[in-house]
Amino acid sequence: MPDTKVLLELENVTKTYAGPTPDEDVQVLRGVSLGVAEGETLAVVGPSGSGKSTLLNLMGALDRATTGSVRLGNLDLGTLSDAELAAVRNQTIGFIFQLHHLLPQCTALENVLVPTLAGHAPGQGDTVGHARDLLARVGLEHRMNHLPGQLSGGERLRVAVARSLVNRPQIVLADEPTGSLDREATERVVELLLSLNEEDGVALVFVTHAKDVASRLNRVCRLEDGELR
Repeated sequence: MPDTKVLLELENVTKTYAGPTPDEDVQVLRGVSLGVAEGETLAVVGPSGSGKSTLLNLMGALDRATTGSVRLGNLDLGTLSDAELAAVRNQTIGFIFQLHHLLPQCTALENVLVPTLAGHAPGQGDTVGHARDLLARVGLEHRMNHLPGQLSGGERLRVAVARSLVNRPQIVLADEPTGSLDREATERVVELLLSLNEEDGVALVFVTHAKDVASRLNRVCRLEDGELR
């Protein structure tokens, strides 16, 4: 993507988790370097245990690299405090997880609004209207007041997609979000995410085992034994 700027860049990143003794430390990522351009769609594939979720956590400022650097725009995430990282996550990055992590006691609309609570009071400005618009865009305009337990798996995932976009992020990180869906529901969700990417210019990084899903994105990277192949 020659005409776009790099939005997110990892340079020679390693991630090691401490064991009971130094000899038992576990190195999950080994010298990973990767750039994601503005508006790009990227699939990260690889076998279970290869470090895909760990990589996504570092990209999303949910964890810190052991060595190397992770940059988001002009920010070096390794230099930020925990509070600053939380602000970056809230304002710049959207997350979609396989288990969705919806609050069971909250309606679909309330779940979409959750990421906005850290920045301003509910109902301030056009926040509620924006959340309603997002739910309409994902086809849930008639399900806004339903609880997660009243929604199908595909509908819950669409709520999670809307929630990931409510703070107008620059990049959305999706960790195996379609893993529990059937083929038809998976196709609908992938089409939805790609249309949102095209319409809003949001970069998308999609961790997936599904080759047919990965093939729909601009670029595919394979992670194996903690290294990009």
